[in-house]
Amino acid sequence: MHPYSEVPLAKPNYHHARRQKELARKTKQQEKQQKRAAAREPTATDSVEPTPALDGAPAQDPNSLSGK
Repeated sequence: MHPYSEVPLAKPNYHHARRQKELARKTKQQEKQQKRAAAREPTATDSVEPTPALDGAPAQDPNSLSGK
């Protein structure tokens, strides 16, 4: 029997599996970045500050209990 008489088998193509794995990795990385960005953004309650009065009078604290 001749050594070249056997038909060589084609190499398996893993392109699809590799692409799926890469897409999954990128999706996971993007989700992590979105979580980090959301954690860095100040919430609406954190950014609330009393505005100073325009006429030069001191701003009244909205949490004070005085009847003024």
